[in-house]
This record gives sequence, C-alpha cells and structure tokens, in this order.
Amino acid sequence: MKNETGKDKIIAGMEKRLEEMDFLLEEVERKEQERADMEEKLEEIVEYENMVEEMVQEIANREEENEELVERINELEEEN
Repeated sequence: MKNETGKDKIIAGMEKRLEEMDFLLEEVERKEQERADMEEKLEEIVEYENMVEEMVQEIANREEENEELVERINELEEEN
C-alpha cells in the first residue's frame, strides 16, 4: 500500500505538471496571436506613414507650382 501511495503522489505530481504545461502552451498560443496582431497593426502604421510622406511631398510640389504660377502671373501683369 505504501508503494501505491508513492505512485499516486507521482501520478498526481505528473498530472499537475501536465496541467501547468497545458496552461503554458495556451499562454504561448495567446502571446503568438498577440504578436501576429501587433505585426499586422505595425504594417498598417507603416502604410499610413508612407501615405503621409507621399502627401507631404505632393503638398510641397504643389506649393512650389503655386509659387511659380504666382511669379508668372506677376510677370504677365507687369508686361501688361
């Protein structure tokens, strides 16, 4: 009977360790999903950043065009 009690303790210990391992595996899966979600959000942020940079460049180009047009208008007005 003493031998069976020892086996029971070992089995109980192993079952507890299995439960802990299952919990840890679930936690790892959850963290992997969180990481994947964060990577997706990061990609979206990079896309928005690129879009903003393109818009800033477009605005700068248009401002330059406007300045040239104003300059040209002033020249034409002076000629008239």
